[in-house]
Amino acid sequence: MINYDRKRNPQPTQKPEIRKTNFEEVSGNYTEEQAIAEAMRCFNCRKHPCMDGCPTSQRIPEFIACVAHGDFEAAYEIIRTRSCMPSICGRVCPQERQCEGHCTRGNKGESVKIGTLERFVADWHAKNCRQPDEKPAVNTCGTVAIVGAGPAGLACAESLVSKGYQVTVYDALERPGGVLTYGIPQFRLPGPVVKNLIEDLKTAGVQFCMNTYVGRDITVEGLLSDGFDAVFIGVGAEKRNTLNIPNIDAPGVVSAYDYLAQINASVEGLSEVDPAFKAAKHVVIIGAGNVSMDVSRSAKRLGAERVTIVYRRSVADSTATIDELTQAMEEGVTLCEYAAPAAICVGEDGKVSGIECLKTVPGLPDESGRRSPVPVEGSNFVVEADLIILALGAKPEGSVFGQEEKEMMTNRGVVAATAEGETRHPGVFAGGDAVIGAATVVKAMKGGHVAAESIDEYVRSKCATAS
Repeated sequence: MINYDRKRNPQPTQKPEIRKTNFEEVSGNYTEEQAIAEAMRCFNCRKHPCMDGCPTSQRIPEFIACVAHGDFEAAYEIIRTRSCMPSICGRVCPQERQCEGHCTRGNKGESVKIGTLERFVADWHAKNCRQPDEKPAVNTCGTVAIVGAGPAGLACAESLVSKGYQVTVYDALERPGGVLTYGIPQFRLPGPVVKNLIEDLKTAGVQFCMNTYVGRDITVEGLLSDGFDAVFIGVGAEKRNTLNIPNIDAPGVVSAYDYLAQINASVEGLSEVDPAFKAAKHVVIIGAGNVSMDVSRSAKRLGAERVTIVYRRSVADSTATIDELTQAMEEGVTLCEYAAPAAICVGEDGKVSGIECLKTVPGLPDESGRRSPVPVEGSNFVVEADLIILALGAKPEGSVFGQEEKEMMTNRGVVAATAEGETRHPGVFAGGDAVIGAATVVKAMKGGHVAAESIDEYVRSKCATAS
């Protein structure tokens, strides 16, 4: 039954008992009729707060109005003026904290499913209208090197190649996409969606130089010396955070990134998952953000009997979205709240056997406003585990700058750059996680787009001066 009123039109979703046994996409797409009905729920209010909630100020009311009239291609063209990744952002953005969290409709019922409509429009275009863009005429004034093939680098490349620049993307990994390829499970972001984006960029003229570690195989200064007019640093948050507790390096303790990367490669048939991952029956994840939810749900799909998330705070303090938390709990993941890891337990064979924790109580608020957890002395308890996964966040990698790392980085461990993406080195720009730290895909994409505008202005100014 189609609904035009207070409640959202439900999105097709696999049942928990079925989806936890496969890596197919959990949520399906709207039909055309459902999309039109959901779009018609939009008030098209005067102040458009949904746009304020979007990091890219997406033209949400405009594209939704087109959907309501059944003009899906017009909706797509509007979305593309602000985003080069609508099929991705529509799937992985935390809409409840961004556009949908600001939706006026949410004050009188449930907010419009903006993310689902964005995804519908993008998928509709890919199925019905997608064809490679013609390669633009090359701007002989501009060649740009991009370091990092993740969301920020891809967005910067898309913006620059559309302006006619010759763009080469360098990345240390084997496949482009960064976190889109390696860090988000296929049941949330199917591989073909990312591959379509990469293929479109290649068709437009972007060149990819993979398995090349900038900072080791080649330097940023070397790229400028080789003739590039500008360099964009779009590396992701690659330095994984860890814990300073006993036995943290014991066999059976792995990072969330390494765990997800192996699983994604396995789902695509590129390699096998570590046998220890498949054999693990009692898995513990430390941390309670969206990555933790991805890891816990992946562990269930690999056959773990018990999956426990250990978190120093309460579930209300988790940075994971409500949808992610809800779906993880529906799939049988348990949450051990108010528990601070104290030591990794190992057996006689030296391998992980569990994790010792201390109970915590809320203390004073930290810098983010959340109350800092305070361990309770003598409250030690052990959670049994044969695999422990660290989902504690990450920091940007500064080694791309080589000997200039200290000069180019801030005390917070991110690249020193202006809001426009300009760094302390002439001709070098940066954006995304490299500048703001680990964040969302849409914020990284915005950083790439903003820096592209600055690069264009810089190169054109340099060319005008030279002539």
